[in-house]
Amino acid sequence: MAAAITPKDDLRRMLDDSREKMRLAISGMDGNKVIYVESGWRLKDIIAHLMAWELEVATSIRAYNDGKAYTIPDFSSDDDYNDLIFQRYHEAPYAQTQADWDAVRAGLISAMWAIPAARFDGQIMCPWELYSDIDGIVRDMVNHEAEHLKDILNKVD
Repeated sequence: MAAAITPKDDLRRMLDDSREKMRLAISGMDGNKVIYVESGWRLKDIIAHLMAWELEVATSIRAYNDGKAYTIPDFSSDDDYNDLIFQRYHEAPYAQTQADWDAVRAGLISAMWAIPAARFDGQIMCPWELYSDIDGIVRDMVNHEAEHLKDILNKVD
């Protein structure tokens, strides 16, 4: 008899599927390809952006699992945080950004997996200072990646 599919299993599948779609789309693309002309954000800037938000979410999930709450220090707005991340990673080598992106996704999955089933439906403080359930915050990351994937695909020559 097969084991029942759990909410964690569903989220893991969603994270894996989302990442596979992104990987296929960017395979062979130049990391310096400009995706957002108005801001100058290149593919590598988007990867760093996705990585940074997932790292914050993983940190919030770990804090929740430890009975604490985590928010981004001195958080004022998504736009300000996005600008900070853009400045921090703008000159980072694309290969390193991709490796960090992979490691952060693995860390997000690990953090989610570490939460006991009995606490998985609890409310978590998001890094952006709002409450969500874990399912919701992880789905936010999947949707975030899909949103940027759509924009990347619109720039494929």
